Amino acid sequence: MGTLFAHQRRLTGHHARRFCGGVVLIALTVSLVSVVTPSAVGQAGGRSVSGVNTSVPPEASTPPKLTWAPCREDKSFQCAKVQVPLNYSKQADRSIEIAIVRIPAKSKKKRLGVMLVNPGGPGSSGFDFALNARRLFGETILQHFDIIGFDPRGVARSAQVDCLSDRRLDAYIAADPTPDNEAERLSLRTVSEGLADGCRDAVGVDVLAHMGTFDAARDMDQIRKALGESSISMMGFSYGTLLGATYAELFPKRVRAFVLDGGLDSRSTSDDRSRVQTAGFEAVFQAYVRDCSNRESCRGPLSQNLVGNIDKVLADVEVKPLPAGRRQVGPGEAMLGLVRALYSKRSGWPRLDAAISEVLKEGKGVKLLALADDYSNRRPNGTFDGILESNTTVNCTDSGVNRDPAYYDQFASELSKISPRFGASIAYGGLPCAYWPAPAVSTDGWQTKAAGSAPILVVGTTNDPATPYVWSQDMAEQLDNGVLLTNVGDSHTAYFSGGPCIRNAVEDYLVKLTVPRKGTRCKG
Repeated sequence: MGTLFAHQRRLTGHHARRFCGGVVLIALTVSLVSVVTPSAVGQAGGRSVSGVNTSVPPEASTPPKLTWAPCREDKSFQCAKVQVPLNYSKQADRSIEIAIVRIPAKSKKKRLGVMLVNPGGPGSSGFDFALNARRLFGETILQHFDIIGFDPRGVARSAQVDCLSDRRLDAYIAADPTPDNEAERLSLRTVSEGLADGCRDAVGVDVLAHMGTFDAARDMDQIRKALGESSISMMGFSYGTLLGATYAELFPKRVRAFVLDGGLDSRSTSDDRSRVQTAGFEAVFQAYVRDCSNRESCRGPLSQNLVGNIDKVLADVEVKPLPAGRRQVGPGEAMLGLVRALYSKRSGWPRLDAAISEVLKEGKGVKLLALADDYSNRRPNGTFDGILESNTTVNCTDSGVNRDPAYYDQFASELSKISPRFGASIAYGGLPCAYWPAPAVSTDGWQTKAAGSAPILVVGTTNDPATPYVWSQDMAEQLDNGVLLTNVGDSHTAYFSGGPCIRNAVEDYLVKLTVPRKGTRCKG
């Protein structure tokens, strides 16, 4: 599963992911290396970032005026494309288009500007996320902001990276994410290398080198310019917090109000993130088990030995896949389904109960496969939306990893001591990056202090599996003007699942610029 990153699933399901070697557990792999001297590049042009081995590019010219048109997906929304340089250091060489969508504020008199949204991933479509804004956000936000969704570079409508056929993606997901013999390890290495080679062949090394978080953050400022705004607000979830914090580091004076929900620690190495995330998933799994007696869905034979039943399913599919209609559930799909369910106590835990019960009672894996498909965005017709390739591309561009495939066997053994269920999958998630054809931006993490910015609100959930609470604490501490808001609960991110206390605090901050008192904790 490897480098887990944050992805917010479709409407309100959230994922931090990293798709690797058969399992799509997006394990974090974001780090940057080699120090650049801080430079006085003007505010609009951005600033240097400690830990990044790239020079600060000159200020990009203002993109052409936007041409708005009714969106094909929903004509009540407005769509446009922003031209941005592929390489900000060589802006004349080539440009790409960033797709954006706008939902105008309901009240012109109360309008407070624009609010960009990013649901995570990396690789999730902010465009699709914004199309659901009227269902996701309350009247307070809809009244005051033009909501701007965008697909970051390499994602969906914005120069999407499409590396493998749907059939090869099925094989990638199906590979055993916890290999225990040489043949299984070789298979995992083969599909991981195949993904890296496929991305190289599809778009080229020079394009892959510019598909990371720093260039996406610079694109955000081009969106700001194209919209004619002097500053922006933002709501970023999971990986979107890293994108938002990186923007704030580069353009601190352009920040009006940023909500970063499910923070990521930009300063950790890839391996350290994997260690923390492994512990996070194990902790949520144990919470899921302890909560069994409170769930109507956890009854009968399932409840008599919940841990044993789940471990038996994971072991059995290693020997014989489960039938699931015309398809089957092997070790890759089973692990993916388990991981998907742990993201949400409210919706995911009952679905996992139902899926394991179906296996025990009927010997079928239909519901478990549905969870796996939900996580990988596999459509009923067998096609994928591209998040697997986009996710890997951003992760491998951002962060250097160990390039020796044999290292991951050792790392899997280490993480399995933290979590016998999830450790190996998370460790092996880094394999595609071991074969990645383009150099990574960094290896040791980067700082996001955002010196001189307005207050930035970081929201952390105490038992978040994908973006553990300690990362939100670290992000808030690292930001010069960071404020931590704590959600006491078991879910990935808080705004959509944390209850009125969280929503009211977030919306008061966005609209009134009122930050919560230090130490504020909400229980949903």
